[in-house]
Amino acid sequence: MNMHNDEYMKVPPTVPSFAGRFARATFAGILAFLGVVAGTITIYTFVDKERSLPLVTLGVLDNQCLTKVASVSNLCCNFSFNNREVNNLWVSKMRFANECKRNIIGLPGHDLMYSNLVLAVSDDYKIINAEIEMSDFQAEVYNGDTELCLSFEKWRPNQVCIIKAYCEGASGTGAGLPPRFYSNADPFTQGEMRIFDYQEVGQPVSLLWHLPYWLTSTLLWLGRIGYGLAFAICVMWFIGNWIVMVSRMHWNKKYYISVVARIREIRSPTEGGGDIDMMQKAFWDENHIPKPPSRSPFLKGNKINWGEIIGTNIVIVLLLFFFALPLAALIYV
Repeated sequence: MNMHNDEYMKVPPTVPSFAGRFARATFAGILAFLGVVAGTITIYTFVDKERSLPLVTLGVLDNQCLTKVASVSNLCCNFSFNNREVNNLWVSKMRFANECKRNIIGLPGHDLMYSNLVLAVSDDYKIINAEIEMSDFQAEVYNGDTELCLSFEKWRPNQVCIIKAYCEGASGTGAGLPPRFYSNADPFTQGEMRIFDYQEVGQPVSLLWHLPYWLTSTLLWLGRIGYGLAFAICVMWFIGNWIVMVSRMHWNKKYYISVVARIREIRSPTEGGGDIDMMQKAFWDENHIPKPPSRSPFLKGNKINWGEIIGTNIVIVLLLFFFALPLAALIYV
């Protein structure tokens, strides 16, 4: 082979592209990680669900004496029930929640001792009415003078029921302690019901809002900038890969066959094939052919490399979601 031909081409070793190796390694790592996490969660959920016992919490959200509120100078307000006057009327709002990790079945012999949950009111009060204000599941409430009953068939985890109970005090016109509710019988074959006399249910607050304002503001902006840049880089990587692929495909369509044929003409019979991307500038100038755009990892020679396309784009999409979710959590509109 003459030295003139050596200037045209160099045969590089066949090495997978960095993007291809990164995509495959990342994708394999993500799959392995997700597999381990999914397996761990499945085992934990199964064991936890099997061992979870029924647990219902009852919190009194509000206790208000309506007759006391109405007892304002020069303001007259009367309450009556079943055509008789009520002088000491209280309304109690109670929140029932399923705090265990499985469904509670509201049938005797399954999870309940009886057909419902029963609550009694303190001795100096009687219940005149009870109603469901809100419920995440199908439930009904009944009441007698001293008890109210919550009836249901299936109560899923974290589902809530809020009940209003109207109680009449035995004495006075609103003075004294508010009504208290308790369970005078074990409602479950296994498990328990926990009762709180008064429970405020507040919304969880981000840890950032417990920090000084200047530090919270700084961290928020650093987070927005950091996740925003990472998200933008992933978008540019995604778009850039496709732009390079389309540019290379367009060049291949016009010049690939003729360039390969020209390389075969100038190489010696005993020499291996040349790499188009390693051809020197003299080759392109002498043959009046534009130098090809950058090599695309999505192309293998003149054919589409579907494995590389799928693997790389799955990695990019996962990274986009990874950076987009915390970014969205830090932006307020």
